[in-house]
Amino acid sequence: APLDQAVAEAEISLGEEAPVDEGGYADFVTEGQVSASEDDFEIKDGVLIKYKGTGGKVIIPASVQVIGHDAFSNSKVTSVVFHDNVTKIVYNAFYGCAQLTSVTLSANLKVIEHRAFQGCKMLPSIKLPEGLEVIENAVFLGCSSLTSIDIPSSVTSLENETFSGCTALRSVSIPGSITSIADSVFYNCKNLTQ
Repeated sequence: APLDQAVAEAEISLGEEAPVDEGGYADFVTEGQVSASEDDFEIKDGVLIKYKGTGGKVIIPASVQVIGHDAFSNSKVTSVVFHDNVTKIVYNAFYGCAQLTSVTLSANLKVIEHRAFQGCKMLPSIKLPEGLEVIENAVFLGCSSLTSIDIPSSVTSLENETFSGCTALRSVSIPGSITSIADSVFYNCKNLTQ
């Protein structure tokens, strides 16, 4: 049965969790939004290879440890919540997700590879977790709605074009742990004041 029909038949009230299915993943309803179902993901050996859903709010299943390259690229997701089992986001994972407005990263995330969030032009903010070690080049390139960012003290370098084209970016908190900043990290960040 389609997801909407299954939710209606279960008579789930807002904010209440649905029973966990055999795959260990629960769909839930919050403020009228239904998360993606396990069927919307292609997962192999802990790697989310491809998101096959139609968009909207997505909650990454607990079985996922790595978000694969191009897994969500150019999809219509609007909100993504990571399970704390995710430790790595591979290159281009959310490339061109132009409708993405909210991201809650895993507390155990260690690596964000290049161009992972490039072109997410509606993303106004993202909280990078303490313990994050690597932010590769052009991760937030063209995220033109991003207004501020705090770099965790566990990061030691900022690579080429990390925030290039983030035209709304006004403030960046750079910790003392940063020992290397590439020349073009903040290229075309014309509103950056601090």
